Amino acid sequence: MKSAVTSALLLCALALAAAALLVSFPAGADSRTSYLVDLLKNSGNYRVRLQAAETLGKIGAASKDAEEKKKILDALTGACADTNDLVKMTAAAALGLLGDPAAIPALEKLGKQKVKKEVKDQAAATLEKLKAIAKVSGGAGAAPGTGAGTAGGTAAAIPAGAEAKDSYYVGIGTWGDKSGYDKVDALGHVKKTLAEQLDQVPGVKLTPQGESKDATEKFLKKSKLVHYVLTGSVGKVKLDGEGGAAAEISVIVLDGEGNMRMMLKGKGGASMGPAGAASEEKEKGLVLSALDAAVKSAVEPFSAELQKQASAAGGDGGAPKKGKKKGKEK
Repeated sequence: MKSAVTSALLLCALALAAAALLVSFPAGADSRTSYLVDLLKNSGNYRVRLQAAETLGKIGAASKDAEEKKKILDALTGACADTNDLVKMTAAAALGLLGDPAAIPALEKLGKQKVKKEVKDQAAATLEKLKAIAKVSGGAGAAPGTGAGTAGGTAAAIPAGAEAKDSYYVGIGTWGDKSGYDKVDALGHVKKTLAEQLDQVPGVKLTPQGESKDATEKFLKKSKLVHYVLTGSVGKVKLDGEGGAAAEISVIVLDGEGNMRMMLKGKGGASMGPAGAASEEKEKGLVLSALDAAVKSAVEPFSAELQKQASAAGGDGGAPKKGKKKGKEK
């Protein structure tokens, strides 16, 4: 079937396969991971391999065990050569959850295979994300804490649950809506999700909605926080007519003086799997899920950059040196 960029949601026809897989886990986290890796490599049922790849991505994103993460990385990069395009696409999406640039060669190879356009699109989207992470983390392995952005949870590149004093004052500026989809408030949903994601990043204090310029300047003068404003637009929402939705957003990060610091793109998708066309209500849900994934994808490199600044400054707030602009990032 033709499908949009895959996401963490695999519904309907995959529900029974997912339930069967989950209830048959062996006891213990290590056994569970090994069991899923074995299913991904050896199961003759593509739905089981697909679900194993998706679940491994979630486990790897949450894991703090380097050995477990490496085992999952190896399994998912291997799955990029699976015989089924849906499994390849799911593996590529799961590698985005891991956030480890070590997957870049496998994804580049996948992009050159004779596969469906949707598979190439997912490989390209994950590649773009991992290359951005590699750039802000010096290119050696995954940025610390990466992996929990695309499928749910806290923004990647900052360890989930980490505590930090407020170092950054981040506002959401003017946004445009080019989604072409009027069944939901795409722009409002993106801005709400963006605020929720930023609010989960340790060290970030959100600018109150509607705060005046004078009030912001007064607060910054008193608090000495580093100021950023995120502006952008919601790109066109794409529906494939067979239960798949894809979305993307563009983000421009401005510093307190209005200088552009980063340019980011976030891509996300949601699919009903092999179930076929969705009802209108399910279609709306798929679109919202695709938008959520796009936002989380875009937040990852920005979060990683904040962490890099904080680390370089020795935890004193991470204020970048005056007159030193960051390069463009995609």
